[in-house]
Amino acid sequence: MSQLADATLDQIMDSGVHYARRFSLDAMTCNNVAWVAAKNERRLEDALNLASLAVRAEPESATYRDTLAEVLFLSGRTQEALQIERACLLDDPGQWHLHEQIEKYSKVSEQNSP
Repeated sequence: MSQLADATLDQIMDSGVHYARRFSLDAMTCNNVAWVAAKNERRLEDALNLASLAVRAEPESATYRDTLAEVLFLSGRTQEALQIERACLLDDPGQWHLHEQIEKYSKVSEQNSP
């Protein structure tokens, strides 16, 4: 089943990347495809490009910036992810998910500190 799952994810990502070339201002679709990649921890470079398009199209969206932060975190760019999440929290302090993300990123950052 893992081969089928991998093939399906590749198909989703290929379709999402192709779609984004034509409709780069469709922030919701770009974000959702990036989130699928992040949740599966695959195709992170494509996810970064898609999440960046979503944030560029709707920079005020804490949800889209959260996706970008998660992709950065999974790519080993923890400090950038933390900065983005903290800014999201300032904009939308009631989202408990943002608090959880900051805690997760902070723990990894502390573990990687010399």
